[in-house]
This record gives sequence, structure tokens and C-alpha cells, in this order.
Amino acid sequence: MVIVNLAFFIFILIASIYILFIKSKNDVLKRYLSFIIINSFFFFSIFDIKSVLWITLICAIGLILHTKSPIKDKVIFIFIVIFIFVIYRVPTSPAEFETYLIEEHAIHCSVVECVEVVEIVNDNKLQMQATKYAIQGLTFDWYFVFSQGQIVLNNENIKAINKAGFWIQINK
Repeated sequence: MVIVNLAFFIFILIASIYILFIKSKNDVLKRYLSFIIINSFFFFSIFDIKSVLWITLICAIGLILHTKSPIKDKVIFIFIVIFIFVIYRVPTSPAEFETYLIEEHAIHCSVVECVEVVEIVNDNKLQMQATKYAIQGLTFDWYFVFSQGQIVLNNENIKAINKAGFWIQINK
């Protein structure tokens, strides 16, 4: 599947080079920004690397600022682009919440239980301590512009909201 994705991206890359640099007669900055927007967006879509969307956002704002439009129209278009960016960055599946639990809280979950792994340093010795929890409740809700995840482990409750791809913990 990786080879098919790579071949498709190479096709998009070659097509965008041909259309923007060989066929188009726009100014250089507009062609360059359009090239980066198209290819970074398709790179994100094909390989699911969300940090590439930042490049798309910055170049889209640069392209809007480069156009010969009234300031009011530019501001409106910039807000629309940022709104679309926020929507694309919000996770739609609980897998992203589970990744957040692993990265921020060192909690690894399976179907019915979770394990919290903590590193303890005593007298220059590194030890690992694992605590096992039963999952009493796991919810993930997607609300188009933000998502919310919550897990209840024994008597511990972890709740977080994701806005624009960033998890914000509400409580622990």
C-alpha cells in the first residue's frame, strides 16, 4: 500500500509541476505558494502526517495576502482557511485519544484494562513500575470543530478536549 501511496503522490507532484510551472503564466510567488499548498495537502491526505497541515495553512495565508483584494475580503478568507484548518486537525477516532493517553499519561489500554507504566530512579537505578486498572468507562465524542475523550479507570478520571489537534486536559 505504501508503494501505491508513494506512486500517487509522485503523480500529484509531477502533475502540479507541469500545471503550475510549465502551463501557467502567473507570477512566480503565486505559482510557488500554490505548488506548496497542493503538494503539502496531498502529502497530509495520503500519508496522514498532520504536522504538514501547518505548511498548507501558512502558504494559504501567504497566497491570500498576496492577492489584490480589499483587506476585508482577505480577513474573511483567512478566517475561512483557519476554520478549515481547525476542522482537519480535530481527530475523529478514539485512536487519537488513546495515543494521547500513552504520550501524556503513560497509560496503555487494551479492550478491558489499562496499564500505567512509571519510571522510578533510585540510587542511579532505573526501575519500571506498572499499575493495572480496569476500564470502567471510555467515551470519545467528535463535535466537528473539537472532540472530547474521557476514560474512567477504577477511581481515576481523565478527561480531555482536542481543539485544532491539541489535547487540553480538563481534569485527572
